[in-house]
Amino acid sequence: MESEENWSEFVKEHLFVGTILDGVIVLTKRGDSIYSCGNLQDLTQKYYAQFLVIFTTTSEEQDSAACQKGFILQTANDDQEIKYIIYSKNFCSVYAMSRHNRSGIIVCSLPYGVLIATYSFPCTSVKAIEIVENTCEQLRR
Repeated sequence: MESEENWSEFVKEHLFVGTILDGVIVLTKRGDSIYSCGNLQDLTQKYYAQFLVIFTTTSEEQDSAACQKGFILQTANDDQEIKYIIYSKNFCSVYAMSRHNRSGIIVCSLPYGVLIATYSFPCTSVKAIEIVENTCEQLRR
């Protein structure tokens, strides 16, 4: 329980600056949720694998296929699944947007798992990415 309280404090201090992000979830490399809040608090486990495999592709073809597939997600605020199209990927981060740029997902690889954050209009991807990347940089140290 102490670990969850530590995560909660950390997330409030570093990620929920203003009303930029809608939700956060941290998954271990084994696919266990160790912390979640906001619209990702009740995210079902069936969505976890897509975030874990995105950083484990072993060939350019697998990487391309994973990026073309994008992400599918249904958060607490959605009445149906939403497809997110990946528009940028590097060795430690993936950025994806929904149709019409109404919402976005930032997925960051961490030494022990992945951090997924969501944001929505009117927040810009630039501001959301800045906050999440700065936070993940601290977690990677």
